[in-house]
Amino acid sequence: FGLPPLEDFSVRNVLQAFAPVMPRHYVVMEVRNNLLPAEREKVLKRFGTPSFKKTACVIMGEPPKEFKADQHEKLRIAKQEKAEQAWMAKKAELARKKAANERAKQIANQRKEAEERRKKMVDEAKKRLLEDEAKKAEEGDAETKPEGDAEKKDEEAKEEGKEEAKEE
Repeated sequence: FGLPPLEDFSVRNVLQAFAPVMPRHYVVMEVRNNLLPAEREKVLKRFGTPSFKKTACVIMGEPPKEFKADQHEKLRIAKQEKAEQAWMAKKAELARKKAANERAKQIANQRKEAEERRKKMVDEAKKRLLEDEAKKAEEGDAETKPEGDAEKKDEEAKEEGKEEAKEE
């Protein structure tokens, strides 16, 4: 590792000194020392108190067919569960996207309908405004006609007055 305390095993010696005093779970992973019975007994003596449970398991060679079949079955089940979870996640994602698209279409339709209603209202308002202007224009024409008639009468009266003045 490039660290002098690890390379000269001083850290390992300190841990080996403190480990028997602190009751915790330890796994002693020393391949050579665990395989040799004499070395294994030395390590076990350090953990001699009753608070430690000593378990040694040395397995060498090809595992039995039953063990292999069991492990393969566990791997297959784990792989199947993982595939099912991925499939369910994909299915949920597709459903979410479909719902989002439907919501977007609904919103677009609502906007379109609102725009059509707004245009219809604007057209109706313009139509009413034109009708009101037409009515006002008709009323204005009706009012201007009598005034025009009155003006004509005034002009006729003046002309008659002039003709009478000429005759006199």
